[in-house]
Amino acid sequence: MRHTVIGKATKALVTVVAAAFGAGMLAGPAAVAADTPNGNIGLPDGEKGSITVHKYTDEVKWLNPDQKNNGTELSAPADAKVLKDVSFTIYKVRGLDLTKAESWTGVKEAKVAAGENPQQPENVTVNGKTYQIDRDSTRTVTTNERGIAAFTNLDLGLYYVVESGIGNNPITKKAAPFFITIPYAAQQGNWNYNPHVYPKNTVNTSGEKIADTTDTAKVGDIITWDITQTLPGSEDGYTAIGAVDPLDTNLALAKADKSEIPFDGSSEEALKEAVSVMIGSETIDSDLFTVTPVPVADGRHAIRVELVKGDDGKISDPYLQGLLAGTPVVKISIRTIVKTMPANGEVPNTAYKIINEYDPFNAPGNPGNPDNPGGETPPPGIPTVETPRFGDYAFKKVDDTTAKNALEGAVFEVKDGNKVVAQATSDKNGYVHFTGLFLGKRAGNELVEKEFTLVEKTAPAGYKLLTQPITITVKQGAINVATDAAKFGPEVVNEKSDLPQLPLTGAAGKVLLTLTGAALIALASGTYMVSRRRMRSEI
Repeated sequence: MRHTVIGKATKALVTVVAAAFGAGMLAGPAAVAADTPNGNIGLPDGEKGSITVHKYTDEVKWLNPDQKNNGTELSAPADAKVLKDVSFTIYKVRGLDLTKAESWTGVKEAKVAAGENPQQPENVTVNGKTYQIDRDSTRTVTTNERGIAAFTNLDLGLYYVVESGIGNNPITKKAAPFFITIPYAAQQGNWNYNPHVYPKNTVNTSGEKIADTTDTAKVGDIITWDITQTLPGSEDGYTAIGAVDPLDTNLALAKADKSEIPFDGSSEEALKEAVSVMIGSETIDSDLFTVTPVPVADGRHAIRVELVKGDDGKISDPYLQGLLAGTPVVKISIRTIVKTMPANGEVPNTAYKIINEYDPFNAPGNPGNPDNPGGETPPPGIPTVETPRFGDYAFKKVDDTTAKNALEGAVFEVKDGNKVVAQATSDKNGYVHFTGLFLGKRAGNELVEKEFTLVEKTAPAGYKLLTQPITITVKQGAINVATDAAKFGPEVVNEKSDLPQLPLTGAAGKVLLTLTGAALIALASGTYMVSRRRMRSEI
């Protein structure tokens, strides 16, 4: 049973706060119950208190703008964005009996003992005295579909509340830990044994990943992946900015000359040859960011890029701090080569941003990271807006006989406009196979095809060179010449070269002479008969 007790001047006696209260974290009680006859602190036998944590993004506009962060339950609009799967942990401070006046002295200035981890404290300081955390009462609750984490069945006392996990939410800064009492002094002097709190988060801004295919014509060429993000504001500075890119198995890091940079055995300086970082319009020096290879569970590799941090755990370099002022756009570019042709012709690539505490690639539940197993939902990544698509083209080169014999050694080029993008030679079976022609970029699952021009550059010995180019249509996906004959383009036929006329001798010559003579005799006889008829008609 939730319980509220009426008091007269108790609000002046107690106002409990943590460092986070000023950021607007507390809000109020929906507490109900019978009132005791007086304003003294205490619950009827068998009754307990509670703390209800509500988790929204920092974009919430309360229905009543005059509502205060005083432990009462606030009214959020229906479209308010809740945050599910955020974990909170409460720690009860041992040794404070809030039914006694002396226990309230200094509660407002309660703090974690010096030198201790504020996320997992062992001791706290109240009014100059050190009190231990009651580990037996420590509990963790995760927000549900409504963004609520409810701690029930709580005894009276001072509690320390920590946001212990962000789940798969794009939270770049956890809510600051805070102290709260049960009961808490609510409006009009009411003691609230069931306060509601609204810790504030900074939520990540959206990002984008684009494949720069300016220098891409076929498999073996360069694709540069640009990961961009607009930074959220951070009053206390930034503790981390970067990205993780788990490369597709068909990709490899590359130098500008297209040579591969291996993950295994390469120094950080070597890996940096494939990476550049821009903040706003400035390209920063490579000594201002780190590059680390990360093995991934399925045999792939990921590359982790982060701005350098100082000894204080923050990005404290003055030059970087100047560039980061004003929430600029940060772009991390990673140069790769397409080293092999993907079976389906598509090269997907998803990146994971890093901003302060938001590091989803390292979050539990990411199936791609072997160091963080578990969880049912993978973290949100940044997929490539339009994925690069590639296709093979194959055909058979044959002669002009009815048997269509295979011709080896014919050399062909494929041109995209006036640019030669690939060359291939017919093998002993007459097969000509162009592998991994770049077809363009496309979003969604629709397959892509593109027209190219096929030109024969060298004909097999004894055959005429084709003088006219052939328009071909290349479709997305790989072709296995041994098994995918149905995917081949039309056969390309070569005619034999023109040959000299051969002389005729022997019996064949005599027959020709005989036939010629007979023809002459027949012609002469015909002429004679016509002449005789004319003479008779004149007599």
